[in-house]
Amino acid sequence: MSPTPPQKVGPYEIIGPLGSGGMGQVFRARDPRLNREVAVKLLPPEYSADPMRKQRFEQEARAIAALNHPGIVSIYDVGDGWMVTELIEGETLRAAYEKGELTQLQLVDLGAQIAEALAAAHETGISHRDLKPENVLLTPDGRTKILDFGLAKVVTPATAHEKPQNRSTLTNPGVPTGTPGYMSPEQVRGQESDYRSDIFSLGLMLYEMLAGKPAFQADSAVEVMHAIVTEDPPELPQSVPDGLRRIIKRCIEKKPALRFQSARDLAFALRAFAGLSASAKSAGAAPTARRTWLWPAVGAGIIAAGIVVAFLWLRYAPSLPDISSYQFHPFAFTQNQEFSGVWSPDGQSIAFVEQTPEETHLMVQSLDAPAPTQLAVTAQQPQPVWSADGTRIYFLRGNSVFAVSRAGGQPDRVVSVSTGANVSSFHVSRDGKTLALWKVDRSKDGVRGSVWISSPPGAEPQEYSPHPFEVRGPFTPVYLRFSPDTKLLYLSMYTDAGAETWLLPFPAGSAQPRRAFEKVPWNRPVSASWMPDSQRLVLAGNPAPATGATLWLADARNESMTPLLADPDGGQTTPSVSPDGKRLLFSKITTDRDIVELPLDGSAPRTLLATSLPEFSPTWSPTGDQFAYVTRRNGTDELWVRSTQGNWDRPVVTAKEFPTLEAILSPSFSPDGSRIAYTALIAGGGRRRSLAISPASGGSPTIVADGYAPSWSPDGSQIAFLWIKPDGSIPMATISVGSERQPHEIAPANNAPEWSPSGQWIAVSTFMSLTLVSPDGKDMRTLPAVIGQALAWSKDSKTIYGLSYNTDPPSLKALDVATGNVRMLAEYHVGFQPLQLIENSYTGSIRISMNPDGKSVAVGTATSQADLWILDGALK
Repeated sequence: MSPTPPQKVGPYEIIGPLGSGGMGQVFRARDPRLNREVAVKLLPPEYSADPMRKQRFEQEARAIAALNHPGIVSIYDVGDGWMVTELIEGETLRAAYEKGELTQLQLVDLGAQIAEALAAAHETGISHRDLKPENVLLTPDGRTKILDFGLAKVVTPATAHEKPQNRSTLTNPGVPTGTPGYMSPEQVRGQESDYRSDIFSLGLMLYEMLAGKPAFQADSAVEVMHAIVTEDPPELPQSVPDGLRRIIKRCIEKKPALRFQSARDLAFALRAFAGLSASAKSAGAAPTARRTWLWPAVGAGIIAAGIVVAFLWLRYAPSLPDISSYQFHPFAFTQNQEFSGVWSPDGQSIAFVEQTPEETHLMVQSLDAPAPTQLAVTAQQPQPVWSADGTRIYFLRGNSVFAVSRAGGQPDRVVSVSTGANVSSFHVSRDGKTLALWKVDRSKDGVRGSVWISSPPGAEPQEYSPHPFEVRGPFTPVYLRFSPDTKLLYLSMYTDAGAETWLLPFPAGSAQPRRAFEKVPWNRPVSASWMPDSQRLVLAGNPAPATGATLWLADARNESMTPLLADPDGGQTTPSVSPDGKRLLFSKITTDRDIVELPLDGSAPRTLLATSLPEFSPTWSPTGDQFAYVTRRNGTDELWVRSTQGNWDRPVVTAKEFPTLEAILSPSFSPDGSRIAYTALIAGGGRRRSLAISPASGGSPTIVADGYAPSWSPDGSQIAFLWIKPDGSIPMATISVGSERQPHEIAPANNAPEWSPSGQWIAVSTFMSLTLVSPDGKDMRTLPAVIGQALAWSKDSKTIYGLSYNTDPPSLKALDVATGNVRMLAEYHVGFQPLQLIENSYTGSIRISMNPDGKSVAVGTATSQADLWILDGALK
């Protein structure tokens, strides 16, 4: 009979039992200080006198405390023989899959979630060593949580170029650790084990979920362990596709060196498989589904042209590929960000960008080298390009293109543009004779982008003419790529009509420029790399509506497109084809977006909403009992409203209102809480950035103007916003809600405006100052202080709070409106990285939202990870 549980542990009030395991008993409890329920794990009294048991219990607490991932249980508190963790509502993974209600793709997704959480633990230096279905919980919304790190072992985290080294363990050499049936061969033998043992255990769990029975079955634990070491499991059922079979087989290889060498590698393989399978199943049904769309009463004419293009694209989009012959190899895989990789002319080295929390590096690494070499430091993305002979690497710095020796040394300036202009992209022809760049000029007439040519590299740039299009506005990114024979220049960029790709003949005038892949509704500029034949390209992009594919092999002659890879999370970018045309290098970027509150007393950020799904762009309702935010829970941006108690969550704007919706920007509650203003980025049509208003309860939107970053007047009759004028300039303007009058331009602006609660001023941050403008534009007050790009007023309109998100580290400041005095409130870091605040390409739309209690502001945060992969077997 179990001993009677205590009524109280520390300040925690015990409610009832949750379960028990080898390392302790778990109880549901209540924290009266925060009025929340928690889980309390107690070391049984009979174990308290056992030093080994007690030390292992303490090790579990330390292991969990070292981890910070949504897929791993969080620890709140610890004491003598007890620990407190988050209370997870749900059931064990075993209970969930034994019901037989989960589909094969759902099981694969759960496996990928577990692999991603393991990757976070492994990169922190912790190996679980007792992974099994009972140690994973599944929440009602489909998220996995790994529990019970009682047998965890600390190892030195491995970088992309190192093998892990053991640091500490509480088990004796030669003694098996783990649970029979889920142990790796090295665990059974009592040998040293590392993170690859967890990969074996996860492979056995995947096998069991898909086969409906364990991989190794016998009458006793000893016989099971013997089978793990000496036998192969039976073949998986025929219903398991070959690609998935191979993934699981690789997980459960007897030798660790033959398994996936990282849990992140395994997660990527599972995500790729799931994306291909899901897309293949839905491809045939997509056109039919589009015929049942409900057209909104307002704005249908605006997006009709885009809908037709999207419909035709989905109707004729090619089927997805067989990836059974694909081999993925991680190339650059550290805690820093690695991207923009490019092959050397001989195919033996790769130049790439490494971004640390402090600075950005240009790196180079030979395929057979254990580590990369740093060549240069730059404050922007350098976009490396090799010289024709492979001895130098060109890169961007400021408004110039530089070149540095492959062996290192002092960079040389190659070409510059005039003061007031900047270079956002460039490329050098394969023969090394020509440099093309995208030059952005700013003048009183607005912002203009165009192609310029420096031939030979270093000569005074000349504008490419005739220019087949006009681009107004600081839209980024822009991609330029010469074909290997230098006869075509690939260009992809934003225009007023959306994302476009062009093929420009070179030299200019030798043929007609032409719009390329015009029938494909790209939702953003598409990075590309030419194949050696100068006819085909690898494109990295996801058309809207999404087809699932993210890497494509495209033919520039007939514009046919063959999908190479699908990934439900997207993130593949900047492809680079090897000189022999057989290998593909690309960047994989994963981003986790959550919503936090920043207390105005300068204390640490508090989580407002954090799940495994992307959530961002919060705006408080005036009552303070709910907030609106943007989520991608269904694959595309949707606007939802959520109770602060978390007891309800409902949609306001979905694809039903905007069937080709690309993104939702900067929502803002009206002062009475009945409406929400926001910007809908619509793919395909002539109007892409539509300032719209929707009822907070849901319903048909009203489109009022072209622009973004809305801020309501205190009486709710007007909106201040960034107006996108026909000439491409983006000033601050006001518009009367419900009126057909044109917006009223009142001042220049670079960032989101904020109307004061008193109604006297509209605050807007520029590059050099903070400006207060009266709503009629007649009065203006300029404050020299720069407190941040995202602003919020205090309720009494006496203080402006500013969040600076492009400084290192980001900071929150307060400005006294009467005196102009500035106070630093806080500087923010998340782990080793500064807090990252991202919305999308329209950085001026990032904003903070003041809590009605006046004590904090809400903001979206993003933590991203970029790595470089090499793919073999995809290019023929």
